[in-house]
Amino acid sequence: MFSFSNLAVPLAFFLRLVQAAFSPITDCDEVFNYWEPLIYIIGYFHLLTPSTFPIPIPIPIPIPIPIPIPAFQTWEYAKEYALRTYAFLTPLHLVSKSILFSEVITLHEPLMFYGLRSVIAAFTAYTEVNYARALSTRLNSPTIFTFFLTFSILSPGMFHASSAFLPSTICMQLFLQSQTAYLENCRRKAIFWGMVCILATGWPFVGVLFLPLGLECVLHAYNENGVKRAISMILFAVVAASATFVAVLGIDYAYYGRLVVPTFNIFMYNAIGNAESEGEGGTGDDLYGVEDWKFYIKNLLLNFNCILLLAGLMPFACIFGKNKNKNKNDTKTLLTILAPGMLWVLLTFSRPHKEERFLFPVYPLICVAASITMVKLCRNKFVVYVLLILIGGLSESRKLALHKYYFAPLSVYGELHGVISSRGGQGGTVKVCVGGEWHRFPSHFFLPENSALHFLKTGFGGQLPQHFGPGGSRETAMQSFNAMNREEEERYEVGNIGECDYVVVLETEGDEVLAQVEEAGVEFERIIEHDFLDAEKTSALGRILYLPYISDSYNVYAKYSVYERQAKILE
Repeated sequence: MFSFSNLAVPLAFFLRLVQAAFSPITDCDEVFNYWEPLIYIIGYFHLLTPSTFPIPIPIPIPIPIPIPIPAFQTWEYAKEYALRTYAFLTPLHLVSKSILFSEVITLHEPLMFYGLRSVIAAFTAYTEVNYARALSTRLNSPTIFTFFLTFSILSPGMFHASSAFLPSTICMQLFLQSQTAYLENCRRKAIFWGMVCILATGWPFVGVLFLPLGLECVLHAYNENGVKRAISMILFAVVAASATFVAVLGIDYAYYGRLVVPTFNIFMYNAIGNAESEGEGGTGDDLYGVEDWKFYIKNLLLNFNCILLLAGLMPFACIFGKNKNKNKNDTKTLLTILAPGMLWVLLTFSRPHKEERFLFPVYPLICVAASITMVKLCRNKFVVYVLLILIGGLSESRKLALHKYYFAPLSVYGELHGVISSRGGQGGTVKVCVGGEWHRFPSHFFLPENSALHFLKTGFGGQLPQHFGPGGSRETAMQSFNAMNREEEERYEVGNIGECDYVVVLETEGDEVLAQVEEAGVEFERIIEHDFLDAEKTSALGRILYLPYISDSYNVYAKYSVYERQAKILE
């Protein structure tokens, strides 16, 4: 007999892959701290190992690369700071080797980016479906399976969280894996996934998420077979943590050339700051801006609309809804899987520096709580359908807005890749220049091998990334990096805009780069343009939702453009 669960698996995978193709990049950290270093290590091994060998050498050869690999390095990957772990990049590195081995796609192609992004999205779909099945089986409620997947796939928050190459997304996936194992009574497996999440992603703060599960596992073992069983469970956790730690330590030693523990370094940096901050104010936690608690509330409402409201009603639903207090084990299960969400909210809301991606790990728990509310309170099918239509309409309108308003950089750089490839590279490296729009660069996957991005001097005033040196993170201390976001003049390798072959600019009123283009004394011609929302001139409602044939009549768009220098160096 046909059921929704039969359709759920292919539908979830299909929709996640579609979303991976149309979701914009919402955080420049994703590009400069993860995609760019990944490009570097892919290129490094591709030069050192035979192209026919699909598995990378486990330890990088400590020799400089004679051919420069266009990829950016942030100060977090500098040897003297070592805040980022290369272990986080390793799984996608292995996947990329398989893709390059197929010789269908080369390294510097947008298709490589979308291929790797699709792998992340597919794994999210896998974890979602498995979690939904385990949860519905444990609670003996097939309806929860349907509601959870519906809310998760519809929500705008999961739209971009599901395919982002960020520790918060990978932690969300591993957290779901751990909870799925717990729901299937595989507690040791749950602990293993927890240790991988805490120690191998470079995001140790997620340890808070696993406190309730760890406590439940030890108490369950004690109730099952006394102290001996509880000690056995604790020892297993120690062994899992030790094995993961050693593996990560080895990977980071290979890339940094010395024993470093980035997981510890980033924890200390965010907890107490660093030596450079002494006397200057600001620490790792608040250096890049602070927000109050309302920032997260606004973002959650944007990303979950009515789903968030349903989740907030869950305690009321559990007390007054149908099947209340039917099974004490169900109550314990719900506490174990939902308590991490409350702990995470307490942690993230209390920190001064707030970013939307910090909430990714608990996005699925919002969908769980909303699903329970629907099961316990909504007995009228008409009400259920009305709610689902409302949620679906708001969610799809928001997702359309994200794509329509902010996808232009991916489209522009994708077209630019084709233009540069068609021109050839006989005259040296093609210089693609950018000013204030540096933070929307989608990575060197979008530039051919014979080109690289360069920064133009604007009023930004902060620290920009620099190209990886021949030795990568193994290079000795470089004075051009600092931990205080101070501007480094060495980043501006292009003396004036006349040296640029192509210039990428968002054409807004008063833009510094656009003014430089007009005053360059060299003829530039606009060759690519896409609409990008001018947020300052568009109403709040216009920024939040997109209604076909209506929004375009009221919204204001700027041109996200590429200008080509007519007297190019290439010729």
